Amino acid sequence: MSIVGGPVMRAIGETARLTAIATFNDNTTRDVTAESSWTSANANLFSVSAGLVTVVGYGLGEIRASFGGRTGFRQVAATPPNTFIFYGRAREPGMSGLPSVRVVETGSNRSVTTDAAGDFQIAALASARTFKFDKDGYENTEIVPDTPQGDTIFVESAMQRVVRLAAGQALTNQSLAPHDVAYVIGSDSCYPCRLIRVTTITSGTLRLTVTGPAAPSLHLWVNGRRFDSTGSVLSADIQVAAGEVPTYVGWDFPLSAGGTGDYSNFSLSTSINGS
Repeated sequence: MSIVGGPVMRAIGETARLTAIATFNDNTTRDVTAESSWTSANANLFSVSAGLVTVVGYGLGEIRASFGGRTGFRQVAATPPNTFIFYGRAREPGMSGLPSVRVVETGSNRSVTTDAAGDFQIAALASARTFKFDKDGYENTEIVPDTPQGDTIFVESAMQRVVRLAAGQALTNQSLAPHDVAYVIGSDSCYPCRLIRVTTITSGTLRLTVTGPAAPSLHLWVNGRRFDSTGSVLSADIQVAAGEVPTYVGWDFPLSAGGTGDYSNFSLSTSINGS
């Protein structure tokens, strides 16, 4: 079962004709538009009757046609001339899409909230500067979208839970994986990466020790400084003031031995010699 047709529509109330094509066991096909049951998965954006789609609101939607126990799907789009539909997902690496994330496009200041699957869309944008993703308990992220090449642009952001660690404590079994979170640190890029907010109640020398797979691609960033490993253990001593010390741990992919499948675990221990 397939659905054909449906160019990008440009105005509320505009219509487009879709055709449902059934393929039978003998590989013959037939137009079953009039015999199919038609539904819109996004009734706030599109209505449909006997294959005729009408624009109710701007955005992306899915039209379904069912016939003989089979269902076909077709994505349809509507946005004014010279504008684009930016759509995508907020997700937690190794998990699923994140619901209730506030997504703001900074140029227009338009905002939406991700749905239960972590999906969002903003239509009728002439351009987009930066998308900001914000959710309580997660590190905020910013994404600069690609230059539009068509009517739709996909934007995805991986979001990390906030991790705080008091100096003198340790973290174990922290995982990094392909398609994980990325951070820009000065002129450097940490990907895949984990941000750990180490807090100290006194100034002094903070020692950070990361243990992970034996690889020269293990990196640690603290107070703008980068430290690289020569084995499976990487230590750094940093003079710090009392307060929060953002600490980034990352690997270069492909991972070396020591990971599980595509994942790699690490541990971080901390100590402070107060002054």
